[in-house]
Amino acid sequence: MSGLNKQKKSKKYIWRKSFYLLTCIYLSIVVVLALGAYKLPSIYEAVDSKRTEQIKENIEQVLQNKDRTAQEKQLHRIATDHHIDLVILTDDGFEFKTTKTSDFEVLQTDINTKLLSYQSSYHLKLNDVNYRIWLAVYQMEPQAFFEVVISLLVFSVLLLFTLLSSLIFIMFKKLIEPINRLKNNILKLKHFQFEDVSNDSKRTEYDAISEELSEFTDDLQGKIDNFGINYTLLEKELQAEKEKLIYKNQSLGTMVHHLKTPNALIALYAQQALMQTEDEATKAIIQKMQEQNQLLLTEIKEIVKLSHETATEKQPENMDVITVAREVLQRFEDLLRSKDILYNLDAPRHLAFTMDLTELKQLLYNMMSNAAQYTPVGGNIELTIYQKNQQLHIEAFNDIEQDHGIDFEQVFNLFYSNQGEKNGFGTGIGLYTIKNTVEKNHGSCTFTPVEAGVRLEIILPFGDENDEEI
Repeated sequence: MSGLNKQKKSKKYIWRKSFYLLTCIYLSIVVVLALGAYKLPSIYEAVDSKRTEQIKENIEQVLQNKDRTAQEKQLHRIATDHHIDLVILTDDGFEFKTTKTSDFEVLQTDINTKLLSYQSSYHLKLNDVNYRIWLAVYQMEPQAFFEVVISLLVFSVLLLFTLLSSLIFIMFKKLIEPINRLKNNILKLKHFQFEDVSNDSKRTEYDAISEELSEFTDDLQGKIDNFGINYTLLEKELQAEKEKLIYKNQSLGTMVHHLKTPNALIALYAQQALMQTEDEATKAIIQKMQEQNQLLLTEIKEIVKLSHETATEKQPENMDVITVAREVLQRFEDLLRSKDILYNLDAPRHLAFTMDLTELKQLLYNMMSNAAQYTPVGGNIELTIYQKNQQLHIEAFNDIEQDHGIDFEQVFNLFYSNQGEKNGFGTGIGLYTIKNTVEKNHGSCTFTPVEAGVRLEIILPFGDENDEEI
């Protein structure tokens, strides 16, 4: 099994070796061409020098022949083929020349050296014959040289083009194709075609992302299946809870309607008792009972209304905050009177504000409940309401005992319990409810110590153009 893996791995990477080899060949040819272009003058000189040496060797070979007639023919051919001027003299009177004169001194001065690539005179002894030779080699025709150079360049460019095409093909085959496969897999994943995500056997090591995507798709498919199952179970549980909630609301409605009957009877009995008694103190007590009974009836109606509303049906309404505050204070009158607590409402006559009425009542009720809870017997409570910078400010100040033990940093936490509290009625829900309600309405709240007491402050932004102080 390991042998097969090694063989597969060697095949897998053989293309990379080929790619590196072709790249090296390509770069080598580019370097050679660059050096050739840089060294072109030197190459031209070397070729020209080699040509001169070859001419000398040809002349020497011709002079080896003792037949003068054959020598002249061959020397004429050399002079014509190689574009040279040649003068050869011997002691026995032999003379060969391609110039008008055979006087070396005259030739030395009359020849145009700008057209020559080589010119010299020298002695040569062959077969006991002394030859005096004057040789002028004219420059090689550039066209012939550059034809060779251009041919080499064209061949090199074609070779480079072939190598470059091979490299591009390999890169496309081994690098671009994995990217295309990855793109197609992502598109299939985008359209939730999990089963069509490719797991192609032609993958290379560059398909690592596609492989991870395939694994991710399989894992995602499994999680989606589990999610579907869990969603179905959750849907059933929610349906069951919904049915329970409907039953509870129906039971609550029934109980509230049942409360109306004794409430109405109490009102009837109180009215009869009021008509039958002549004692003023008794009448005052009965009238107070009627007021409280009326408040109870109002609360029952509010409960009925809330039980028939949903979260989407509840809409903010424009109201007078001062009127609502007076109604809430009225509910605490007996409690405050029993503790001999003085209270004061510092507010304008009217102040319009848009908010859910039930939430505003709950805020004011919890603020007064908190103040009444912590204020000692004979203490003071001040409720201040005003508008400033398009914000509604509600402040509740109350006296407090020195050893109150309140943790002001934790006071808004759910189920916060004050260890120094003496009455033991705190549940830790009131201030938590205040904070949540205020934040829901994009406001803020603070609870801080001030002088000999504490102050709970609520700030709510005006969200309606009609909100204004009247």
